[in-house]
This record gives sequence, C-alpha cells and structure tokens, in this order.
Amino acid sequence: MQAPKVFFQSIAVESKAIKIAFYRPKTKELQLSYTSGTDYMYEEVPEHVFEGLRSAESKGTFLHDHILGRYKYERLTE
Repeated sequence: MQAPKVFFQSIAVESKAIKIAFYRPKTKELQLSYTSGTDYMYEEVPEHVFEGLRSAESKGTFLHDHILGRYKYERLTE
C-alpha cells in the first residue's frame, strides 16, 4: 500500500511572533502566518529547515537565525 501524498504540512506554533506555519515539500514553500496578521511565503526552503522550525524550542530565534534574510519571500497579506 502506498503512503498518502503530502501536499503540505502545517504546525500550530506556540510563539509570540508566529501563529501557524505551512510547508509544501514539493515546491519547498514555507508560509508563515504571524500574530500581527500578516502572511509571508518563503521560497526554496529545504525540508530540514521546516523540521528545524518545528522542533525549535524558540521559534522566533530559529526564524531569525535560519530563515529571515536567507530565502526570497513574498508578503501575502497587508
């Protein structure tokens, strides 16, 4: 029996800055919804970076150290 296809993975995040994270393994897109109400899509993010975010004790520190300034992004909401 084949494993089901995964179109995206999501995690609810306990963070002061991030509300929820969505990751699309096929396209390597990471979408972050911030507690401020804005959403950003980060491109070409390797799955191990998403897994690092998932397991990080401090999501904000991980975000600043491993995502911001390293990947192209697009703001999705105003």
